[in-house]
Amino acid sequence: MWAVVVAMVLSGLMAATATASEMETPEIRLDVQEVRLDNGLTLLLVDRPSAPDLAAGWVVRAGSADDPAGRRGLAHVLEHLLFKGTDTLGTGELALRYSEAGATGLNGFTFEDFTLYFVRLPRGKLELWFWLESDRLLQPVFRDFDREKEVIRQEVGQRIGSIPTGRADEKLRQTFWGESSYAWRALGRIEDLDRIEKTAAEAFFDRHYRAGNLTAVVVGPIDRERTVELARAYFGRLPTTAVADGAPPPRTTPPSPVKGPVEARCDCPRQARALYPTVPFRHPDAYRLQVLSGVLNGRTGRLYRSLVLDREIAFTASATQLSYRDAGSFVFAAETKGDATPEELVAAWEGEIERLRREIVGPAELRKVKNQLIASSLRGLRRPSDLARQLLVYAGLGEWRQIEDWPRRVGKVTAEEVREAARGLKEEDRLVAYYRRNEDAKTTLP
Repeated sequence: MWAVVVAMVLSGLMAATATASEMETPEIRLDVQEVRLDNGLTLLLVDRPSAPDLAAGWVVRAGSADDPAGRRGLAHVLEHLLFKGTDTLGTGELALRYSEAGATGLNGFTFEDFTLYFVRLPRGKLELWFWLESDRLLQPVFRDFDREKEVIRQEVGQRIGSIPTGRADEKLRQTFWGESSYAWRALGRIEDLDRIEKTAAEAFFDRHYRAGNLTAVVVGPIDRERTVELARAYFGRLPTTAVADGAPPPRTTPPSPVKGPVEARCDCPRQARALYPTVPFRHPDAYRLQVLSGVLNGRTGRLYRSLVLDREIAFTASATQLSYRDAGSFVFAAETKGDATPEELVAAWEGEIERLRREIVGPAELRKVKNQLIASSLRGLRRPSDLARQLLVYAGLGEWRQIEDWPRRVGKVTAEEVREAARGLKEEDRLVAYYRRNEDAKTTLP
C-alpha cells in the first residue's frame, strides 16, 4: 500500500491514436463503455481483445483531504484495513485467493482526493474479482487495527526520513497550505495516528464508501455484456446511500500564502523553492500552466539551459503544476551548484518567468513542447494496466473523460495564453523557501 502525490498523472494524459504530425491538436476517443448501476456505482469497461490479461480496480472519491481534523491519515489507515479480510475472508485470505488464481499487482493507493484499489488478473478470472472486491466493500472486518497504525507510523517515518529534504518539505507544505485540506500528505501525520480510533475508521467508511461514490474499471479481453451482468450481480449488492447520517464535512479552501521568504535547515544540498497558488483540476488555466511548465522543463527547457548549462548555478531545476480537485499550486524547485546560493536560484527563476511575462514563446518552441507533453503521456499508457489506472485516477478526481479531453485542450493552448499563465504567477502571492545545510537536519520553518 502506497500513499503518493499525484504529480505525474495530473500533468497530462494519453493520445491513443495520434501520430506525431497530429499531436498538437489531437482528437482522442477511447472506446469506453460507461454503465451506471441502479445503486449509483459507475462501471467503465474497455475491451482490449489482444491484451494478455485483465486490469481491474475501483476508486472511491475520498482521500486524505477528507481526513477529519486531528485525525490526518484516516483515509490511509482505512486503505490498509480493507486488505484485512471480511466476514467470509480471514486475514490474508484476500491476497491468497488472488495469488492462487494467478493475479499480480494487488495494491491500494491513497491520494489527496481519492483512494484506489487495483489488481491484474488472468483471462477468465473476472468473476473472482467481482466477488472479492464486492465482498470487502459489503462486509469488511477491520482486523489488526493497532498493528496497521504502527505499520503506517513506520511508513511515514521511512518516507520522510529517507529523503534529505523530507521534514523540510513537510513543513513547507503545511506553511504554504495553512488550514487547507491539502496541508498534509496522503500518508498522514504521525502525531495524529494515536487519535485515530476504530470507530472513526468505521464512520469514514460508512460515509464515503457508498455505491454512488465509487467507480469500477475493467480493461482487457472482456465480454462486455457478461461483465455488466457480473457487475450487477456483485456490485449491485452494495447499499445505495451511506450508513452514517449527514453529508461529509466540507473541505477547507486554501488561505493566502504566508509571506516569505522562510528558511529551512536540513541535511541536504542548498536548494530553493517558490510556490504559487493556482487552479484546480480542469480549470482552463491548468492546461496553460502545464504547457508553461513544459516550456521550462526538460533538457531542452529554459530552466536547464539557463540555470544548469549557461550560468552553472544549479544541478537541477524544475517547475510543476499540481491541480487537485479543489485547488492547485505551481512549484519551482532547484538545487545549487558550486558556491551558488538559494537566493541566486530564486533570482534566476524570477528572471526566466519575467522573460516569459514579456515575450511570446515562438511557434516552433511551443509546438515542440506540446508535442513532447502528449507524446510522453502516450508512451506511458500503452498497456491496459496503465489505462485502467489512469481511468481510476481521473474518475477519482471527478471526470474520467479528461483522458480524452486533455490532449485537445493542451493542443489549443496559444503562445499568448502561456504568457498570461506566466503573468498569473505573481511575486506578491508566492511563498519562497531557502534550504540550507544543517548537520542536525532540523528545520526552522514557522
